Amino acid sequence: MFEISNGPMPVVEAIDSWVYTRETIKTIFEKHGVIATLHPSPTNQHHGVGAHIHLSISPISDTVENAFLAGILSRLPGLCAFSLPLAVESATSPPK
Repeated sequence: MFEISNGPMPVVEAIDSWVYTRETIKTIFEKHGVIATLHPSPTNQHHGVGAHIHLSISPISDTVENAFLAGILSRLPGLCAFSLPLAVESATSPPK
């Protein structure tokens, strides 16, 4: 298991960096004939934590915290596009 930390950034830069990092990893692995799934293994032989993001909000207050959580929940379907472990074509197609 490896962890790659991109450091704290403004939201849009952090998401761009996360997507770029994820795609870079998948591309490099694919060139070597390996699929980088970036999600936990469904078997007992490997216990991975998968790709994940740590978020923090600053300055913190009840109002900011509630607004942040409400924003996450209201945009959850769109956020799933970034957080799903496999793209549809990856899950159904053999590696190139």
